[in-house]
Amino acid sequence: EIEIHLDTFTVDWPDTNLITLPPTLTFSVEQGYYEAVEHDLYISPDGDDTNSGVSFEHPLRTIQHALTIIESDSLNPRTIYLDEGVYAPSGGQHFPLNLRSYVDIQGTGKELTILDGENVAPLIRTFYDNYYKVSDMSITRAPFLGVARAITTNDDIEGVYSNIDLYNNNGGAFNMVFFGGGEEIPYPQNSSMLIDSVEIVDNNCQWTVALGPAKTTIFQNSIIRNSTPVYNEIMEQYLNLPLFIYPHTYIEGEQTKTLKNVEITQNHNPQAQSDNHAVAVIIYDSATADIINCTLADNSATAGGVITTDWRATARIVNSILYNNYPNQIWLYNPFQNSGNTVLIKNSIIQDAEWGINLIGTNTVHWLENNLDADPWFQGGDENPYYLTANSPAIDAGTAFFVWEGDTIVNLSPDEYAGLAPDIGAYEYQEPDALDQQTLPVGFELHGNFPNPFNGSTQISFSVPNQSDVELTIYNVKGQQVKHQSFAGLIPGNHRIQWAAGNLPAGLYLYEIETGGSKLAGKALLVK
Repeated sequence: EIEIHLDTFTVDWPDTNLITLPPTLTFSVEQGYYEAVEHDLYISPDGDDTNSGVSFEHPLRTIQHALTIIESDSLNPRTIYLDEGVYAPSGGQHFPLNLRSYVDIQGTGKELTILDGENVAPLIRTFYDNYYKVSDMSITRAPFLGVARAITTNDDIEGVYSNIDLYNNNGGAFNMVFFGGGEEIPYPQNSSMLIDSVEIVDNNCQWTVALGPAKTTIFQNSIIRNSTPVYNEIMEQYLNLPLFIYPHTYIEGEQTKTLKNVEITQNHNPQAQSDNHAVAVIIYDSATADIINCTLADNSATAGGVITTDWRATARIVNSILYNNYPNQIWLYNPFQNSGNTVLIKNSIIQDAEWGINLIGTNTVHWLENNLDADPWFQGGDENPYYLTANSPAIDAGTAFFVWEGDTIVNLSPDEYAGLAPDIGAYEYQEPDALDQQTLPVGFELHGNFPNPFNGSTQISFSVPNQSDVELTIYNVKGQQVKHQSFAGLIPGNHRIQWAAGNLPAGLYLYEIETGGSKLAGKALLVK
């Protein structure tokens, strides 16, 4: 056991932001060089570190100085506010920022507040920092330096990154690594990370986003698009893994990473030489990933699939689109015979259906009901290329509730989606706002069902000219009713009803749509 007494330290009451101590060391300080500030702080590129920093009228200049002097704890959380402007090493900033527990960093907006590493420094680093949030800014031009990426997190409890753009970064955008483990530095078993509304576009990456150590990780409402490879000297090849998911050695119990409303598109890995190098998502070892309402499209590599599970991983794919990815949609890679990967697919559009899944070794595939092999009819163009068009089979084809082996994977309330059911994919289709710009149907019309023939589920399409109550009834060829459902107050326009045949036998079925005393009928052929 060692005791260290210092006359002067950075501040007189240092926390883990300034020093990390093993259990056998005690540390005391006589006085601080800086006086700690018990107040929110304000930063501007035109500020001065001799200012008080307690308002935008008297701002500090450097973010790291604010992180050094601000005093915070669980009872007194603080926020550092960044004014609009560019924060860069050439402007006196010190990167990477060493974040601090119970301190949020909030910019003015993604277009207004920019952290620029100028290709010489990573931007954000954490180490056992707890209960913090970084939001409302852009992060750009971080260099490729070992495991350091634009943002690198270590063993945090409740870290949040929200409303951020990451672009033109080299090596990677977001990397979660672990340091703790064992008796000396125990890993926090309740660690969590939330990445929300983050656009990661046009980066050069070995891996763009690595989700690892936190026991609970949610990655939602975000985009990974157009990542290009960088050279990996160890593997002697160019490599680009847009999303890499792996478990933590020292965390007890299940470690689930959840992807919700995430678009992963137009990423390319043209020189991948290994079968387990994914086009978009690789799930490694014993990790479990829930992929819910995601769109994975137009990604390509020389090996692997848009989703690759490696060794003994689990992917649970619900309400998602996997389309136009090369060479495979899903790749289950297991070189060992004593373990295996598991993939579960429900209410999703998978190009080539089960033939879009490539299996190496012993693996398990749960191909559940209501999956489609169909063109999702993306909007295209530059602004919103992966939004759905009005004729998309993905509309109203998802599920609002799904439980698997005791785990609730999807539980959406009606106000979380439009229409009769959630849409498949990352973006919920919305009718045009101005009804006078739409061509409304002149009468009650039935447009048939798609696909037809179908296996599992099909969508029955129809139009109503006025707000209407609609009844759907389905019969088998003997005239026996097998389904009846009512829909009250449907708005004028086009509608789709998803019919899941469940355990019904293969054969021909007749369906009727009725509204206001008028009936229209169609035929659907179920094949198995």
